Amino acid sequence: MSLCTPQSCDLKKSLLALALAIAPLWCPAAKSQEAPDLRPEISNITIKVNRTVSEGDVAEGCASAVSGRTLLAFDHLAWNDGPGEISLGDPGCPDCQTDFVPVCANPIFECSPAGGHNHAHLKNFSAYSVMKRGQDAVEVRGHKEGFCLVNSVCKEGVTPPTGGNCNQLAAGCADVYSSGLGCQYVDITRLRPGKYTLRVELNPLRTITEASYDNNVQTFDFEVCRRTPSRITLTVAPGDPALGGKRPFTAEAVLNFPSSVSLKDFDPIDDGLIPQLILDSRYALPGFSGLPPGKVGTGCFPQDGWKRTGDGKWEFRSDSELDAQCYGNSTAGVRSAVVERRGRSLFVTLRGRLDPTLVPPLPTTVSFSASWSGAPNTSTNDTCWAQAGVGRCSRVGPGKVAIMCR
Repeated sequence: MSLCTPQSCDLKKSLLALALAIAPLWCPAAKSQEAPDLRPEISNITIKVNRTVSEGDVAEGCASAVSGRTLLAFDHLAWNDGPGEISLGDPGCPDCQTDFVPVCANPIFECSPAGGHNHAHLKNFSAYSVMKRGQDAVEVRGHKEGFCLVNSVCKEGVTPPTGGNCNQLAAGCADVYSSGLGCQYVDITRLRPGKYTLRVELNPLRTITEASYDNNVQTFDFEVCRRTPSRITLTVAPGDPALGGKRPFTAEAVLNFPSSVSLKDFDPIDDGLIPQLILDSRYALPGFSGLPPGKVGTGCFPQDGWKRTGDGKWEFRSDSELDAQCYGNSTAGVRSAVVERRGRSLFVTLRGRLDPTLVPPLPTTVSFSASWSGAPNTSTNDTCWAQAGVGRCSRVGPGKVAIMCR
């Protein structure tokens, strides 16, 4: 017995055919095959001590104060392993350079005021957290949660689409955030000495539908070591008119590390040396990329570079400041260095010239630290650092214009 008229049966058949035709558009399996697949890749994990961050970083909650911060910094690549791309539409944000109200028409975006950004960020794209090793309770969180999604690097053979406004990531491409950018760290200033784990997760709230969430997390173990007393003597001479007013200086420091393991594999010929001299919370070596690795003869001038002078002893020289076509200001006025590794101590003597605008009339605080490059995915100095300070500074010499700190 028929339950429908010929006309109604034809209508039902037409509806069924239409449903079968559009089924692939909403079928979850088909959607999964076209979804992106996010994966974090972190490297160059480094503990940076006594650092100053931008006010924008503080406003975004990445650091609790501008100066005196200890940062666990690292490079982060957010890969889309595909097969689908991420395309999130127009963020609809105001001019983030001038309008710091973090409201955008698209609610999953916001304006980021952090140093080096000031543009639209996808909210809750990443989560950085630190916990004691072997435990789940979070000790401290990072607040670099938003990303401006762009195709920074791509795998060989991948040609990403052009255009985009912080809102797309092609399959086979990654968005790159280096440790020098604002908020690309976790502020670990308040952490007590101990062993910890850094956990980096992409898409923690599952805002983006992915083909798989199994590879969204990467972890890294590090240690915050107990500091040991170190010392420095700093002498800053009056400005030399022949050198544009630059002030010759000598810094002699003894950095005592918690363990000789921190210095076991140190060799500045391979690793270079990155000293940091801070006078009243101001970097006296601004934009300093360190004393580069390499033997004598590998620099701009034939005498530039490192040479070994004995067991655990090295000397460095750079005349690049004499020729702007060389390193420019990469050594920031440091002309020579003598370094000696002895047990768990590192003896460092630096000589060079400081920008007079970066030298206070009489510093009240002086600190000195040193780090060096390690293999990828390892922390500088095995994450154990040493920092030297002085008791007081005084004016000395004729006219009381030179400075002595000890």
